Amino acid sequence: MYARHPFVYLTEAADDICYRVIDLEDAHRMRIISLERFESLFLPFFEHFTGYSGIDHIRQQLAQIVDSNQKVQYIRAVWIGLMVEQLAGIFLNQEAALLAGNLEQSLMDLLPDPFAQLLEEINRFSFQNIYNHRPVVEIEITGFHVIGALLREFMEAVMHPERSKSEKILQLLPAQFPVQTGSGSLYTNVQSVVDFVSGMTDLYALDLYRKITGIEVSVL
Repeated sequence: MYARHPFVYLTEAADDICYRVIDLEDAHRMRIISLERFESLFLPFFEHFTGYSGIDHIRQQLAQIVDSNQKVQYIRAVWIGLMVEQLAGIFLNQEAALLAGNLEQSLMDLLPDPFAQLLEEINRFSFQNIYNHRPVVEIEITGFHVIGALLREFMEAVMHPERSKSEKILQLLPAQFPVQTGSGSLYTNVQSVVDFVSGMTDLYALDLYRKITGIEVSVL
């Protein structure tokens, strides 16, 4: 019987936290949503707290910030801090189930109802107003083409390393993603390619895509 390592739950929780707020922060920066809408989604999390995590303190701090992007950055920072604190407590409370491999829910799913309802509102709003927003969809479609093209080029190279083009393509792989020749190495070579492509930033992937497909030519 296999069980998820307890640290996997923390990694999953970190992703859940960051993606929810950062996508909305990007949407605000792209002027897809307003500051007021951003505040309405995240400030209710602080309603029942006092001190530095209390809504009164948060609003006082926001009143001293002029730039709307900085306001969003502040809300993002304190919201991540609040969520980390809440999920860390759940992680400790679920220690026995985690060590026994019996926890079948994510840490996010174990948040109390008020938090769960607010998160569901964020999910619903993001799906309806951000992920399906035309410029976002256009970028996503571009991403499919870029990632697909990169994988095709590098996979073709590891499948047929004897070709002259393959030799050049494989030279683009950094040393930390080794590709070996010989029987029995195809699986590890494919892993190296996938690790390389999946670790690219958006700008690097787009730049490399343009160069290896001939859209952009570097002249020495």
